Amino acid sequence: MIIGVLFLIPQIGNFPKSKFNYISSPSLILGIGLIIGMCVLDFVFWSLKDPEFKSQVAKHLINTTEIWTPFMKISGKIFTFGLLTSSFNYLKNSKLGVSLVTLGVLVVYLPGGGWDNIPGYLLITVGFYLNFINSQKT
Repeated sequence: MIIGVLFLIPQIGNFPKSKFNYISSPSLILGIGLIIGMCVLDFVFWSLKDPEFKSQVAKHLINTTEIWTPFMKISGKIFTFGLLTSSFNYLKNSKLGVSLVTLGVLVVYLPGGGWDNIPGYLLITVGFYLNFINSQKT
């Protein structure tokens, strides 16, 4: 996940320029930063071998809302919102692509056990693929 968001940083400057960039670019940059923070927390959990100590650290982090809320609860929401608004830049060229991204975002935002992210992000990926292909044709 960290590699994916790091590779997305240069793409932010390549999105078509439109009024949507005023919302999408800051949302994506903030979301990428928060996703990187979430990955750092994951690395911390992976490095802990003792189950009891791991449980103590998890309880402490969950109870520290200044850490847990931005990095674990809202990072994906901000990042996904940035993807959605970035997709609107392609509305003139690829209505199907934008529709797939919108549908994918809705699937990701649905309340569920977290496995909704897989089909949701697959839809978002296919939608952006169509957006990019159709924007090259014009």
